[in-house]
Order: sequence, then C-alpha cells, then structure tokens
Amino acid sequence: MTAEFKVRDGVLARWEYRHDHSDRPFFDRGFDAAAMHHQNTLLLGLLFAYPWPR
Repeated sequence: MTAEFKVRDGVLARWEYRHDHSDRPFFDRGFDAAAMHHQNTLLLGLLFAYPWPR
C-alpha cells in the first residue's frame, strides 16, 4: 500500500507499507538464529523537484 502527499510545491512525501510472506522461513532477523515466514516494511520517501515551481 502506498500513499502520496503533496507537502508543498516541489515536494512530495510517500508512505509505503509492505507485508511479504513465504511458505518457508526466509526472512532473516539479524542476530536471531531463526528466520521468519513473513516480513513487514514501512518506508517514508521524500521527492524534491528542482528548480522549484513558481
């Protein structure tokens, strides 16, 4: 799911949420020895247009 917002002229913000799932333990959890069957990701992206619109 992705949502996009116009913050002001020349600036966009995008929020993205992902849920990935596998039938086998695939997603690494860092220092945890066991892998998981799913993974959630939340991302904020900012886009800047240059030169700024007038």
